[in-house]
Amino acid sequence: MDYRWVCPNGHPCWERTNSHLWCSSCRRALENDGLMKVQQAEHWEIFDKKDEETIPYSAVRFAEDE
Repeated sequence: MDYRWVCPNGHPCWERTNSHLWCSSCRRALENDGLMKVQQAEHWEIFDKKDEETIPYSAVRFAEDE
């Protein structure tokens, strides 16, 4: 399955928090230094692969909140 919205590092396995998203794949990469050069597991923007644009997390609207 190809996910449309991913973390800035391309991972689809992120979770939303109160003010940002948290990516478990980025966290694992941080814990295993050599796998990937990741700066952090918390992100304040999300990447839309379909439109190829970065969206600030504050502008993201979730269907379940509507």
